[in-house]
Amino acid sequence: MSFFPLKLLKSRRFWLTVSLVSLFWMVYFSPWKLQNLDPVSLTNSIEKWGNWAIFGYILLYILLTIVGVPAIPLTMAGGIFFGLGWGTFWSVIAATLGAIAAFLMTRYLLQNWALKTFSRHHAIKKFNRATTQNPLKFVLFVRLAPIFPFNLCNFLFGLTPIQLKDYSFGTLLGIIPGTFTYTWLGVSGKRAIEGSDRFSIFLALAIATLLCLLPSVTRKRLHWNEETE
Repeated sequence: MSFFPLKLLKSRRFWLTVSLVSLFWMVYFSPWKLQNLDPVSLTNSIEKWGNWAIFGYILLYILLTIVGVPAIPLTMAGGIFFGLGWGTFWSVIAATLGAIAAFLMTRYLLQNWALKTFSRHHAIKKFNRATTQNPLKFVLFVRLAPIFPFNLCNFLFGLTPIQLKDYSFGTLLGIIPGTFTYTWLGVSGKRAIEGSDRFSIFLALAIATLLCLLPSVTRKRLHWNEETE
């Protein structure tokens, strides 16, 4: 008699969990490791992929997003390799797909457990209320400001009842300004190193700072104020 339940082997949730654990191992414990996740090393890796550069870039972006590794260095590498226009485009596509994958995995694997464990937590209650009242506006609000951790928000949104279409569309639109800025930082950093342009990197940093201040300007327009508590 087998000690390992045959029913478990047939479970999609089991194999999804195994895949997710394997992804964590590949990112955090593989020989490549996280120290290679800097814009220069990433750009060198993309160059080696040749005709598969776009596919490899998108796939790596999705994997990093799923396991919760910040993809800002990869976004900057996209700017260095693809340029400002195409770098922004491919990063927005990749980040949106990664956010959707992380959202679905959270909802499918963790939602029941997390809601039982953290349902009384202030942040979860606030997120649930905001997504119920103004789902699309709230996603846009969160995604527009880089002060909100991108990967953490993927997890939190997966615990809410928000519909996938509102989450996906809000994410796609909301990350464009921030993605453009980090892509620009990659392009500007390359130019600064080459000595051709140092002003643009300071301008990109100024825009990133303004995006971080955006929540304090737009918060009053959303209906998730404390009076409803």
